[in-house]
Amino acid sequence: MCPRDPYGTGEFSWSRAPVLTALISFLIIAAVVYFLVVVPYNRLQERRARGQEQAPTPPPEDIALLTEIRDLLADGHRPASGTGTSPTF
Repeated sequence: MCPRDPYGTGEFSWSRAPVLTALISFLIIAAVVYFLVVVPYNRLQERRARGQEQAPTPPPEDIALLTEIRDLLADGHRPASGTGTSPTF
């Protein structure tokens, strides 16, 4: 007796319902991904290619200063001794 033989006929049988359900679910998910991810991405790429997309704005002055300080500290530069006050904890 075959494991998928509900009627005892000795033949392999399969139900179409689960296959049809999986196929419909796949098509729905594929359509959602296509329309919510692929189409907007392609439109954005077309606008960038035509030059309609605005260039990113430079960061504000305070953010640029903090970025410069971070980069200097990462490179190992320390302030000269005697310039400024050291914090007391």
